[in-house]
Amino acid sequence: MNVPCLLCGKNLSSFHVFDKKAVVNKPIARPAADHTVTMAVAWCPECRHISSAFDDHASRASMTKEIYGETYAGYVPTGLSPTQLRYTTFVADWLATTIRQRGRMVEIGAHDGFFLSLMRDRGFDCEGVEPSPFAENAITKYGLSIRKEFFRAGLYEPQSVDVMVLRHIVEHLTDPVPMLQAAWEAVKPGGMMYVEVPDSLGSLQTMFYPEFHVDHISYFTPASLEKILELCGVSTILHRESFSAYMQFPFQMALCRKDAGSARRTPSSWFMDFRMHQVLEEFPRRFREKYLPRLHALKSAHPLAVWGTGSIGHQFAIDAGWSHDDVVYVDPNPANQGKFLSIAGHEIHPPKAIDEKNCDTILIASGWEEDVRKQIDATVKKPVRVLSFHDLIC
Repeated sequence: MNVPCLLCGKNLSSFHVFDKKAVVNKPIARPAADHTVTMAVAWCPECRHISSAFDDHASRASMTKEIYGETYAGYVPTGLSPTQLRYTTFVADWLATTIRQRGRMVEIGAHDGFFLSLMRDRGFDCEGVEPSPFAENAITKYGLSIRKEFFRAGLYEPQSVDVMVLRHIVEHLTDPVPMLQAAWEAVKPGGMMYVEVPDSLGSLQTMFYPEFHVDHISYFTPASLEKILELCGVSTILHRESFSAYMQFPFQMALCRKDAGSARRTPSSWFMDFRMHQVLEEFPRRFREKYLPRLHALKSAHPLAVWGTGSIGHQFAIDAGWSHDDVVYVDPNPANQGKFLSIAGHEIHPPKAIDEKNCDTILIASGWEEDVRKQIDATVKKPVRVLSFHDLIC
């Protein structure tokens, strides 16, 4: 299956094809039709970027409204994940210390407004763009000015924003270069842009298949993050770093300043090139020979409990083909309890169901593994074996 590079447009051959990915991978009020797509991923050796493509573009596009409508309607406070709460505060403190000049800050993808509320408390004039129902929380709870729509070119006047923020937005875009260019054009001379995305080189090297799902279209490596910034005309990157945060895959960030001068040029070669050929061969082999057999082998005399009902939990159910008797899906979020997985149709239960149904094994299906382990210790009374994704591939 051929895949166009989302940075340079070059036609690429895929290194792996996921046969069945859920288009809607959030809990829904009732089981849905089989809205799945075949998803191919490909490596661009020039941009060092991983792009994805689907066999049914029309189906994917038609579901966008539902993804940002019904499936995001169950608002969950940011504080549900203590680690994410600490991390968001850490980013706010870092930016407030690093950017000394206060002014107009715009966040594209403002989510529930928590981050912007922190930046407002630190002296910035904050506003944002958010197409999902989370925007209402940002408006009513935090009193923020939020445009309830998708970001587009021309939404903000050129050179009108002091600080533009894009946290975990660019990887979701089918057209990342023109969108990021439009955001950069809105930044004033001397202004800043903060971009944060997953470091998908880490997910590729560790075979963390759960990061590769339909909500993520682009998969940035450190090299391709610098490449897209070059394509957008960025000349000065004040700070760029890859790091561990609150998910099971690493993040990366770049803080850019709009200076006069031509765009910087990214290096023509990177050290990641040394082993990339072996990594691209190992990725599908381990999926086929380790991940799928070990997932299927989890059936036992007692029901298996799966903790987590997002993209990872949905994909486990699809890949394993579990019946409703094989597994108990649990979620500590009351808004999801009583709902269903979109494709497999498993009903979602509160964590107490693990003891009630005598489950002896819990498979963590969440990127917030640290928080989940603490929740398990606090809520599950009987001794259980706890597994994570890495137990399926190592």
